[in-house]
Amino acid sequence: MNVRETGSILLSIGLLCSGLSAHYLSTNAALAKVYHGASDPDRADWQPNAVVNPKKPVTVVLINSFGEAFNYTLTGHTGSRQIINGKTATLTNVPLPAYIAVNPARDKINIRYKVSVDKGRNTIVLELKKAKGAGQRSLEIDRKGAIFAY
Repeated sequence: MNVRETGSILLSIGLLCSGLSAHYLSTNAALAKVYHGASDPDRADWQPNAVVNPKKPVTVVLINSFGEAFNYTLTGHTGSRQIINGKTATLTNVPLPAYIAVNPARDKINIRYKVSVDKGRNTIVLELKKAKGAGQRSLEIDRKGAIFAY
């Protein structure tokens, strides 16, 4: 392969990647604008995973299909509770802002959240999945209804 072919390939890869990045950024910016009215200066570097309507009662459903038991807490509102494999747990009338901590009952287990929203019921469905790398332990629902997992 000569220098001209290599340069052409690198240029093509660069254009492809920049197009994908632009699509990702514009999609997330659109999501933020729809739910925040504009980009939120307090969260300029974060984009929500999803949103709920903060003017309606919020419900959170945790689904444990992971194979391990987990402890969860609605910080400042509930004590530690446990959800075993194959079960669900429901938190109703969740006050905003809300912080939900989810930790495996055993150490050395990493989890990821699959976050979805049933807009008709204003319900967040949080499915616990196995993570291949670093996991997540917290879910935040801000006062505007934006949902962040970290």
